[in-house]
Amino acid sequence: MNTATENKESDKKIIKGDFGYLKAQKKKEIIKTVLFFLASFVIFGIGYLISGSEKNILTVAAVLGLLPASKSVVILIMFIKATPHACPQETYERTDEFIAKTGLPFTVYDLYMTSEKNDFPIYCMSCRGKYLIGFSSDPKLQQKEATEHIRGMLDQNGFHKMSIHIFTKYDAYLERMKALANFETDAEGKCDGVSEEHDLEVLKLMLNISL
Repeated sequence: MNTATENKESDKKIIKGDFGYLKAQKKKEIIKTVLFFLASFVIFGIGYLISGSEKNILTVAAVLGLLPASKSVVILIMFIKATPHACPQETYERTDEFIAKTGLPFTVYDLYMTSEKNDFPIYCMSCRGKYLIGFSSDPKLQQKEATEHIRGMLDQNGFHKMSIHIFTKYDAYLERMKALANFETDAEGKCDGVSEEHDLEVLKLMLNISL
């Protein structure tokens, strides 16, 4: 799990949870989709050149190759849909600046969650103790539905009685981050009776249910 400050190296591989993930992943999916289709067409072409007919074993291989290619198209469409709702640069920079000073709370970026009825673009999420907060001013976000969806996912995975708040105003989110960073820990380094590993596991779950 990476915090915002770990994202400063320009040559660092962007992984899920990093700022810029949605845009980077869209590019990867475009390349992967093109290569899948290109491979199928090349295999078909080789088979046709060798046999002089489309009725050969390589044609079968080419057709089968279209299955992962088609799946890749579906994934690509999802990222094309999500990318316009990625975390804005200014939001990342302000959040990163704060975390660089405090080291807390653990934060992830570019989340795009989906349910049967709705999509929930969330620019960033932070967790400490029993508090999970997020921020998104995206007009597409339905705050109440997003909170209910996240709470359901937490309950299903054994994270009960978590306080969840998705802010639509950045200043309010930042103030809450400051409060979380100032929470006192006990002799075992726990906050609200839970360890940092708990915070990371909560955010890991958020990434798992995100695109």
